[in-house]
Amino acid sequence: MRCLLLLLILSFQSHATVYRWVDEQGNVHFSDKADHPQAVEIKVNINTDQLQVSFPKQRKSMAPEQAAIIVSKATITSPIDQQTIRNNQGDFNIITQIVPKLLPSQRLQLIMDGEPQGMTQTNATFELKNINRGTHQFSVNIINSQNQVIDSSDTITVFLHRAHQNNPMHRPGKKPQPRN
Repeated sequence: MRCLLLLLILSFQSHATVYRWVDEQGNVHFSDKADHPQAVEIKVNINTDQLQVSFPKQRKSMAPEQAAIIVSKATITSPIDQQTIRNNQGDFNIITQIVPKLLPSQRLQLIMDGEPQGMTQTNATFELKNINRGTHQFSVNIINSQNQVIDSSDTITVFLHRAHQNNPMHRPGKKPQPRN
């Protein structure tokens, strides 16, 4: 950054006077004005027509053993912790965010009330069907190709409300009769 600033100053005014000072945090500043008490004039002997600038080389693709060091982080984004869900069928989704994206050898496993649920998958949305009413705890594990857990999301607690099963409105084939 400092070199870029100096380069810009020099490119517009190759014969101008340049001042330099260091602030309290140790940052070096350059200016064309001596408006700081510690500013010192510096002599610049650069021919800007032949100035060469080098930039850092781009990173090459990582070797597979380096890629294994990168660990994805799982976060449950929906539902939020301590959320109450009202669904008479007991159906809802657990949505996760994975940063950075999963590697091809990684999969996700939903954990409900301490037990793995269903098969591992690469999709970050878990569709739950016919879950019993009550309090449930969820987390999501990232699993590697050796079936080892490499990351776990924070555990969230969800309260599922379903209509009471003894309610005549919810009995199959039965319809409530109006009272006379």
